Amino acid sequence: MSPRVLQVSRISWWGRGGGFPLVSTSGRTTDVIRNHDLPSLEPAPRFYVAPPGNSRWRLSPKTCSAVNTEETYYCQYQGVAAVAVRVRLLVLAVTVAMIAVLNPVSTTIALAKCDPGRSDNGTSYWTGWYRYATSPTGVGSDILNYDPWVHYSDDVVSAWTMLASGSLYAQIGWIEYPFGYRYMFTEYTTSDGAWHRKLYTAQSVNSVHRYTTLFGGGVFTFQLDGVTGSTVPAQFTPDNAQNFGEIHTLDDQMPGATSAHETFRNTQINYGGGWHPFAGSGSINPYYSDFHYTTSDSGQYALDIWDGKCSS
Repeated sequence: MSPRVLQVSRISWWGRGGGFPLVSTSGRTTDVIRNHDLPSLEPAPRFYVAPPGNSRWRLSPKTCSAVNTEETYYCQYQGVAAVAVRVRLLVLAVTVAMIAVLNPVSTTIALAKCDPGRSDNGTSYWTGWYRYATSPTGVGSDILNYDPWVHYSDDVVSAWTMLASGSLYAQIGWIEYPFGYRYMFTEYTTSDGAWHRKLYTAQSVNSVHRYTTLFGGGVFTFQLDGVTGSTVPAQFTPDNAQNFGEIHTLDDQMPGATSAHETFRNTQINYGGGWHPFAGSGSINPYYSDFHYTTSDSGQYALDIWDGKCSS
């Protein structure tokens, strides 16, 4: 669905159920995304406009486009420096020549995230560990809900447990979109290779929760802290289990920092009728020197990952 196009000459305020205008610095035509154009995310993302030369914000003129109809639309004004920034909250009201902010709730700028400052290359990277086993039926880990920097274009950052076979998989974990929109998510592929994602209420930042993916009885089962939340039909039989952090461009922050790792604890794999230490093989795929992993218990249950460009 294409966004509406409106003509504006001043800052326009749109309430819930309205729209989210990107106001140009010269009053030219502005692209607008409405709440009901966002099928799964509520509230809809906020968008910002800043003048060229404002070094506080990263600027990237883009057109509006649908990233995935099951997720959301991201829109940036064509021909005007429109940005989605890493802080969630900005100022209440300023002139058109400054910054336009929709639905602010605070005047305080939070600077908790780390922009690694790398190129936006559109390539996905994974850091974590995996293990092959005969007919694995489960994988679970206590995962820290880290709060990473997510590049504003069309990206997500996540950490999860997964059962997989080739390119087919089922997973559960936390996920963060641009602008600090966080969720718990489940995702799985069907036999045709299509992936399906569902978003749920997020667990709080810096909390640790157990995310478990199970296979059996013709279904994949997703659990949070040992409680089943959903099941989906299984259209493949897994042969390996995984625990990874994932980014979709080099300018995302791999979960974790040099002094504040993303952690996977009490990580286990189920096969042969019982639970076992995960004891996986570490992987950075594709390899990039900024990304790191280590284990703290001889590689049995505990995995740490982090982005070497970020200190905290």
